[in-house]
Amino acid sequence: MLNAGRDAGRDMTGFDNVLCHHMNINEDADAALADAKRYLDGYYNANYTTERLRSWGVYGRPVHCIEALRAFIGSGCRRHYLPPGDDRRRHDPVPAIDRGDPAVRDRLIPAAA
Repeated sequence: MLNAGRDAGRDMTGFDNVLCHHMNINEDADAALADAKRYLDGYYNANYTTERLRSWGVYGRPVHCIEALRAFIGSGCRRHYLPPGDDRRRHDPVPAIDRGDPAVRDRLIPAAA
């Protein structure tokens, strides 16, 4: 996005962007995906395919979710918005990731050099 703006001749220095990445953390990845599908289908009154859901979010164990988010480091994405993956908020991603690995914040967002 930043490159496209620059290519169009725009000054992108003050441009902010946020990645909205749905996440449902569960030791059973299939259960996490099914839970997210129930919630997202109901919330958006839709019937999303598995492929669409996987392109829109990450579902499974904390370590898997961390690695999926780390893939965006260096991509130009400045912030992440991580909405919980169900309507009961029992899979709020930030505390769930923290519970999965005490060093998770250092692994997900390395300290500035």
